[in-house]
Amino acid sequence: MGRTWRLGFCRYSEAVCALYRDNSVITSRRSAGGFTLVELLTVMMILAILGWISTPMWQIAVQRERERELKRALWEIRDALDAHRRAVEDGIIEGGGFGVSWYAQGIS
Repeated sequence: MGRTWRLGFCRYSEAVCALYRDNSVITSRRSAGGFTLVELLTVMMILAILGWISTPMWQIAVQRERERELKRALWEIRDALDAHRRAVEDGIIEGGGFGVSWYAQGIS
């Protein structure tokens, strides 16, 4: 049959050893193009894990942005109430309605 070569612990025929020696087995498989099912599943699994990890972080970021907007709106309301109080105290506008006392009692 031909000479046998000993690679590692196995015996192969001369033709098989020549294929492995030239790396032609690996290159002929790759020359067909495309990916194997295992490679595709591995990439899909990695993407799924990354998406699973990033979703809670994204939700936290959205929640924090909403809280910042609420805080800005509350500061605007407070500034408007303070400006109104100063205007009433300076006599620029009349207190009218409920008067200034209800607002002033809550602050001091």
